[in-house]
Amino acid sequence: MAFSPLVRGDRYHYYDLGEAWQRSTGLPFVFALWAINPNTANPDRLANLLRSWMEAGITCLDEIIAEQPLDFQPEARRYLREHISFEMQSADREGLALYGPKLFEHGLISKAPGNLTFV
Repeated sequence: MAFSPLVRGDRYHYYDLGEAWQRSTGLPFVFALWAINPNTANPDRLANLLRSWMEAGITCLDEIIAEQPLDFQPEARRYLREHISFEMQSADREGLALYGPKLFEHGLISKAPGNLTFV
């Protein structure tokens, strides 16, 4: 996958990985998620616990934003309200499921990954 860096200033080059993935696959890039080893005792219980913590955090977003320095609050609000998705949609799952096979295809991992199970 070839893509050009976003140049900001003379010293640093930035790559927008989400944009590069979107252009390459047509799917969103998942930057963070909770993963549970299937051998964990009671994985569904753990998934439900993590979900409840997420929901509690979402209800506190305004408080989290208010704790930020005043000059940063608009950016924090925009980031937390517009740029983070707290629920995975089907396209997110498709993109995530494609990530491992792409790593294998490009020789970055030695074994093709198994299928993901979403709970």
